[in-house]
Amino acid sequence: MDVSHFDARFLRDDGGIDIVALQEAIRRSWEDNTGPVALWSARRWLAGQVRDEERIGLFLSLWMGIAQTYDGLPPSYVRDLVAALDTIGPDASCEHPRHPWSATTHTDSRYEAVVHLYAPEDYPDTPVPAELSARELWECPAHYAELARGAREVVQQRRHMRGGEEEDW
Repeated sequence: MDVSHFDARFLRDDGGIDIVALQEAIRRSWEDNTGPVALWSARRWLAGQVRDEERIGLFLSLWMGIAQTYDGLPPSYVRDLVAALDTIGPDASCEHPRHPWSATTHTDSRYEAVVHLYAPEDYPDTPVPAELSARELWECPAHYAELARGAREVVQQRRHMRGGEEEDW
């Protein structure tokens, strides 16, 4: 599926990703664009077209797009989504007792956490406590690994629920 039309919506004039716009699109799930937004995020991730400061926001948008696509994802999406998830080493560990995403438990709190991370002046509310809000906790390799494992499980569960054939993704 061609999702390049999202470039005009999610890329800023300087070529950076507008994480807040990406989150707003995911939040509007009634537009049935959650899966395509996740696919756009995965392709951008796989192409390496992401700045260091945008990495966690893009990855969380990918994660949320997967988690919030209730009707399942077409196999043509799954290949790219899983390929993006597979770029994250699954066995990273750290000394942190918790990571920021653990403070979010539902769609609204996840949205609030991400938009606050990228535009705190415009979005002052966040469910993430101060002790978990350091950028190093967001960017921790173990945090990425935890997110990737969880998203991959969601993809696999949805595939089984839809009665899909097993594939080597």
